[in-house]
Amino acid sequence: MDYYLKGMTDAEMQLYLYCKKLENENIIVVPNLMIDRSGEGTNQYDLILLTDRGIFVIEFKDYSGAIYGNEFQKEWVVFYKGGKKMKFRNPVKQNENHIKTLNILLFENNINLPVHNIIVFGDAASLNQIESSVRVIKKEEISEVISLYPRLVLENNELKNIETLLELKNITSDDKRLEHIDFVTSLSGKKTEKPRAQSESIDGNVYNNKSGQSNKSSYYNKRRYKSKKIKNSDLAVIGLIIFILLTWSYNKVNDWIHTSKQLSANQNISRPVSTKINTSHGNELDSLPNQEEVEEDVAISQVEKPDAMENTVEDADVNLDNTVKNDDSENSVNIEGMNQTEDKLDIGSTKERVKQIFGEPKKEDENIWYYGISSITFDGNGKVIGWSNSGHLDKGVYMPIQGVKKLDTGLSREEIRNLLGSP
Repeated sequence: MDYYLKGMTDAEMQLYLYCKKLENENIIVVPNLMIDRSGEGTNQYDLILLTDRGIFVIEFKDYSGAIYGNEFQKEWVVFYKGGKKMKFRNPVKQNENHIKTLNILLFENNINLPVHNIIVFGDAASLNQIESSVRVIKKEEISEVISLYPRLVLENNELKNIETLLELKNITSDDKRLEHIDFVTSLSGKKTEKPRAQSESIDGNVYNNKSGQSNKSSYYNKRRYKSKKIKNSDLAVIGLIIFILLTWSYNKVNDWIHTSKQLSANQNISRPVSTKINTSHGNELDSLPNQEEVEEDVAISQVEKPDAMENTVEDADVNLDNTVKNDDSENSVNIEGMNQTEDKLDIGSTKERVKQIFGEPKKEDENIWYYGISSITFDGNGKVIGWSNSGHLDKGVYMPIQGVKKLDTGLSREEIRNLLGSP
C-alpha cells in the first residue's frame, strides 16, 4: 500500500516506524489515513493497526508535561515546566468520532471486526493524573495492550482486504487535507502555530531555535493561511464600550442602593406602634404593664420551660425513629426491586442469558456472536469472556455514570461498574 506520509511530524513518524517493527502476517500498520465522513467533512487517523485481535485506532498526542483529564471532560490540560498550561481537545472523545466513521465504512462492506480505542502520548508526557476507561498509554505499551484481547477467527486474506479497502478510500489530495486542517482549526478556535525562529539542519528537518523541538509538520505551515488581526482602532472602540457599560452599571447599582435605604427609612417611620395589651380576661389596657407584672411573668415562664422542652425533645426522637424506619424499609424495597429487574450482560454469562437480553445473534462464529458491528466472545464452555460494544449492546451493559467517586482500592463491584461501565 502506497501510504500518504506527507505532513507527519517527527513524533508521528517515530510512532509509525515503531509499530512497523510489530508488523507480521497478523498485524498490518496503516498510518495517516484520511477518509470521508458520512454526511460531510473528513476524519484523519494518526495510526490504525489491523490485527487478528481486532482493529486498533490510535490517537497520538505529543505533549511534554503533566496531562490532566478524564473521559467525560470536553478538554484536557497539559501543565508545562515553569507553570504554563494549555488546554486541548479530549482525545478519547475525538477518537470516538473517528471510530464511528470507520465502523460505518466497515459495516457498509460487511466487515464485522471489533474496533478498539487507544490513546498514545509521547515519551515526555506524564500520565499519572488521567482517569479513563479507555486505555491511555505510551507507545512501548501498544504490543502488551493488543495481547490482552482474544484472537479472532478470520477469513483468508481478511486483513489484506481491509487494507485494500482503506487504500481505496484514503484521501491523498493536498488541498483536501488542508481543508481538513482548516476545519479542525476553526473548531478549536486557535490559529495554527508557526515556529518563531526556524533553521534547517543538514538532515532537512526544520527546528525551532528556542525549544530545539522538531517541527516536520511545517509542510502544511508553508501553505498560505489567512488570519484576521484586530486593529488598534478596533481595540480602542471595544475598550471605550466596556468602560461605558461599567460606568452605567456602577451608577445603576448606587441608585438602587440609595432608593432601597430611603424606602426602608420611610417604612420604619410610618410603622404604627400599638400600646394596647390583651390580658388573660380579654380586657384592653391603655398603658404598658408595670415592672412588677413583667418580672412575675418572666419567672413563671422560666419555671414552665424545662417541662415543655423535655416533651418537645421526646416527640422529636419518636418522629426521627419513625422516619429512619420508613426510610430503611423503602430502601430495602428499592434494592430488592433493582435486583429483580436488573438485566445486564456480565463476565461468565451463559449463551442462553445473552439470548434473553439481546435475542438471536446476526452472525455466529465458533466462539463469537455478532450483533450488527458489536460482538460478544465466549470461552470453550459457552461462558462470556468479553465483548466489543459499538452501540448495539447499550441496553444490556453497564454504562459509566458521571460524577461518581474516583477509582480506588476497596470499591465494591457495583461502584466500579458505575465508574467505568461494564468491563
